[in-house]
Amino acid sequence: MKITVLDLGEQTIQKNELVKDETGTRVISPMSAILIDHPELGYVLVDTGNDNDWKNTYPKIQNDIYPISRLVTLDQALATKGLTVDEIDLIIISHLHMDHCGGLKYFQNKKAGRKGVIISKAELDHATEIAVSSPEGRVGPYIGTLFLNLYGFNYNTIAMEEYKVADDILLFPQKCHTPGSIGMLLTLPKSGNLLFPFDAVYRKESYEQELPPGGAINKTTDEFYANLSYIKELQKKYNATMIYGHDALQVRELQARGWFE
Repeated sequence: MKITVLDLGEQTIQKNELVKDETGTRVISPMSAILIDHPELGYVLVDTGNDNDWKNTYPKIQNDIYPISRLVTLDQALATKGLTVDEIDLIIISHLHMDHCGGLKYFQNKKAGRKGVIISKAELDHATEIAVSSPEGRVGPYIGTLFLNLYGFNYNTIAMEEYKVADDILLFPQKCHTPGSIGMLLTLPKSGNLLFPFDAVYRKESYEQELPPGGAINKTTDEFYANLSYIKELQKKYNATMIYGHDALQVRELQARGWFE
């Protein structure tokens, strides 16, 4: 197995949205996806970035809080690796916020969409309930048109417990950010174990300094601390390298590596 981190653009937001900060400092929040070249599963894509039509589909309040300063669409990002959406064999979605599921529409009636996107049942149920109960079909970062009623498209829902996609790809439940957010542990032949909490731990300082986010999405710090303790236990158990959800410095370093094992 080898992996690469796809560049899907960036947002320029108040740091407080990622880690509690009252200075008004604005920072780059990178958008990315993980592309896995797996010897048994084929090409596995984890998350899909923003909607290319975000100016029309995203509500104004979301564009105001999380403005997109640079967008790379999923098909453009895959093209940099010599691939198209038709060649993706399997998709995993960490959670259904707009910046993680915005590219699902590219897989309508494609083999990865027909096969069934892996997602936790708790997340799909929560996001669907929010979307269908709203007159506009969207509330906050959940936008129904990005993940509901897609043509030639299925979901493979999993319980909120550890789930092995393969011997070297483990998904695990998280306890904050969204009701059904999952994390991932990859075991690479040369780089060892990589632990991805995705948006449950945004940045390196979130983890090392135990700094919860201060933004509108994350209001319950108790959940953040409980989940952080759980993540630290996993890191110790697997002696894993942490890969954070929106850490600009780390994401750029990983993208610069290209494919790695």
